[in-house]
Amino acid sequence: MLNFNKQTITLSEQMIRKNFVIRSLVAPCYSKPSFSSAKITEAVFGETVEVLEVKDSWIHIKQKDDYKSWLKSFYGTFEENPIECDYIVIDKYPLLFGNKIFKKNQSYKTINGHNYNFSKKPIKNWRSK
Repeated sequence: MLNFNKQTITLSEQMIRKNFVIRSLVAPCYSKPSFSSAKITEAVFGETVEVLEVKDSWIHIKQKDDYKSWLKSFYGTFEENPIECDYIVIDKYPLLFGNKIFKKNQSYKTINGHNYNFSKKPIKNWRSK
């Protein structure tokens, strides 16, 4: 049973077998179903985990790397057939003021190692001689 603000929800055995998809950016995972227990790992946004057991509003999970831990149910949703992706595609955005880049072999690189092209030549660093 899950208890959300005095509203009780009973989970069927079928629901417990479902997968759980993390909807929070980061979901801390604990050794026991208690915030006072040791945090042993984290689950991240979009990760699908196997549900092993449900105890109150805590879910006992198994991650793809075989880590078993407990997390609170408000970090995600139960899914019958979740869509899983092997990779995430993101758009590249212009550098914001104050971002750092470095020069390597006559080309500019971001901290992620991507090439960065300027529409105008960069201003010389005031610390440079």
